[in-house]
Formats: sequence, C-alpha cells, structure tokens
Amino acid sequence: MTEEEMINLFDDNINKIFSNKILNNNIDFIASIIEDQRIQDLLKSWPNDLKKQIVEKYLLIDGINYKNNESDYSWSEYYEMYDGKFDEINMLHITIKKKYIDELHLLGYREQEQKNNWQKPQAGFYKFNEQGNMIIIHSCPDREIFAGDLKQHLEELGIKIEWTIETTLTVI
Repeated sequence: MTEEEMINLFDDNINKIFSNKILNNNIDFIASIIEDQRIQDLLKSWPNDLKKQIVEKYLLIDGINYKNNESDYSWSEYYEMYDGKFDEINMLHITIKKKYIDELHLLGYREQEQKNNWQKPQAGFYKFNEQGNMIIIHSCPDREIFAGDLKQHLEELGIKIEWTIETTLTVI
C-alpha cells in the first residue's frame, strides 16, 4: 500500500480505526468522541507520517483474527508438535524487549495478574521484570530427545529473535 493510499485510508476510516479496541488501548478517550465531526476533521489535519504509522498498526491488528480457542494461539502448534515430550526439569524462559509488547499481544499473550503465582506459569501469559521487559515461560521440549539451540523454539512459538533479550532454561 502506498503512502498516499494509507493517508486516504486514515482520512476515510477514522471511525473504524479509532474504534479498534486494541489500537486505541492507550487512547480510549478518542474512541468515545470519534463520532463528533469536529474531532474527525482535527484528526485529518494530523501530519501524514503520523497517519501512516497509525494505519500501519491498524492494518497489522485488523489482519489478525483473534480467536477464543486456545488452539489458535501462536504457541498451539508448538505444543502439538512435541506431542507431550517435554522436559520435566527445565522450562524455556524468554525475555522480550519492552518495545515489542504490542507484537506480543498480537500473538495472544496477556499480562499475568499479580495475584496469580508466577511460580506456576501458564502458556500465554507474561510478567514484567525490573527493567520493564516481558518474561514469558513455556515448557521446553525434552532436551535428551530434541537437543539443539534454544532459539529454534522462538520461531516455533511465533516470536522473532530480534524481539528477545535472552532465551534460557530455568529449573522448575
């Protein structure tokens, strides 16, 4: 899509774009007043580079069909692929750079509530470390059967290597 097409998409679809719950997570107030034509006119006057950034994010989000079924998450095939052959001692511990929180959400991950015990991690949840980066934990394929570089599992989980700070094993 060309830059001009993205700007036109922004101008012509302001209601739809700013009503997207995921995109406007941090700008809820706009969704509540977007029907006002004065607000729409104001948004149309935004700089084109900002419109382009918003449209790129909107198209990414709009292109992902959120499912309520756990088998549709990015890590579902990973668990099916190893057919229950997981390490009984180690867990895969992945630290994701904080700037990739939106991408992590697009994969289906959600922040684990503070009241939940992090010592019993569940697939699909993350917590923040002291630096504000996200930590996710998954079962690790049995190391005796599936030995190799831990980073190979990132792709299987739908996580890009450039998003990560480290991938390690932690003892259960």
